[in-house]
Amino acid sequence: MSDRGTDAYNWITRHASDIHTLIASSSRSATLVVAANDASAKSKDMADYVCDGTADDVDINAAITALPSGGGRVILTEGAYNITSTVAVDGKTDVILEGQGWSSNIVAPSSGGLAKMVNLGKSGSVSTRCWVKNLKLTGNTGLTGTGDGLMFGAGANNTAVNCGAENIYIAGAKDSGIAIYGDNTRIVGCYSIGNGVNLYTSDVASDVEILGGVYKDTITSSSGEVFYLAGPRPRLIGIYAERSTTGQSNPELIDLKSTGIDALIMSNTFVVSHTTQSNGCLLGATGGRFIGNHIVSSSTTTTAGAGIRITAPNWIVNGTTFKWGTNMQAISLESDATRIRISDCICTSGAWFVRLYDIAGDVDIINCHANSSSVTDAIRIDTVTKAFNGLRIIGGSYTGLAGYALRYVEGGGNNIDYIYASYSNFSGNTGGTHVGAVTGVNVAYTKVKGEDI
Repeated sequence: MSDRGTDAYNWITRHASDIHTLIASSSRSATLVVAANDASAKSKDMADYVCDGTADDVDINAAITALPSGGGRVILTEGAYNITSTVAVDGKTDVILEGQGWSSNIVAPSSGGLAKMVNLGKSGSVSTRCWVKNLKLTGNTGLTGTGDGLMFGAGANNTAVNCGAENIYIAGAKDSGIAIYGDNTRIVGCYSIGNGVNLYTSDVASDVEILGGVYKDTITSSSGEVFYLAGPRPRLIGIYAERSTTGQSNPELIDLKSTGIDALIMSNTFVVSHTTQSNGCLLGATGGRFIGNHIVSSSTTTTAGAGIRITAPNWIVNGTTFKWGTNMQAISLESDATRIRISDCICTSGAWFVRLYDIAGDVDIINCHANSSSVTDAIRIDTVTKAFNGLRIIGGSYTGLAGYALRYVEGGGNNIDYIYASYSNFSGNTGGTHVGAVTGVNVAYTKVKGEDI
């Protein structure tokens, strides 16, 4: 080696530590690390901030504030972060707050509580494209405990835009596990369990997307739903939702409010396993698609609950299976439900498969199947006081039932325009094809197997 080469080698060797520090600092210039008080010594050595186990929100917020205006990442090491105030990602763009999975645990005070544990965006301080990932949020499970676990927008509409959360576990929030007040929020693979409401969206939080994850139970003394969705165009895809606790006054799994429009609920599993169930999914938004879901209940309550209760027009229900409570209906169409299409669905248990209760009709039931003695009546029409624009039953089979394939229970007047069935199998039922008053009703069966009226 030449003298010049030897000199260069020796210089690099002498300054290796300095070079390493320089490279490391430049490569993570927009990344700051916060270590928990109970983190490992190695984690603390690499951290920019080390918490002392008391008011750890101060250190986390200092790291968030220290990020450059162009964004960056605050990484929380493993360990518990005991907070007394909100961890705030407010007025930021392209910031990620990320832990090491559920071993990074942000813990609310053991007494009293917080309005919110982690917040993105607030009035006058909008956050854009900010995310929270790989964390656990542990609230105070009492009603004097934490208000909200993870909030987008601090209760002010559209102050968190294009933000999201991924792999967050939230439990013990008095009000909402996740509360959303911002547009285009994406929630991916999160677990919200045992909160007041597990996920809430305001009426102006549009285009919220919930992908995957588990949402289970609410605080026993809470009146909250598992999902309260009030904004337009929500998308709920591939989640597992369950309610097994009792005592709530509004125990729907999903309450889709009338302020919403154009909902998509697809490829989900909904399970109810307590005895005071009202409705599984209350669909009050105008227009939506309920596709490829699986709805299960072991409830035997006499409450007139439904697997899905539709009270608004323009819904498509497709490819959904129902194993519902023995005293309840799988699908109930009520109030303003009209222009409804139900297709390719299967019902294996329940009092009725489809109940039409005092609606304006215009309902298509296509290629559906209810073929079990655990189902009483397949299709039941109740209390028609409105001008009923028709029921069309096309294809499908409704056989081996404990009651009737089609049952009309007259009440409040006889305003049915017509009932039409074609290429459907109505045979082999205990009660036969049809029972009830049909005076003045045009009932047309075309190539229907079963009893004629």
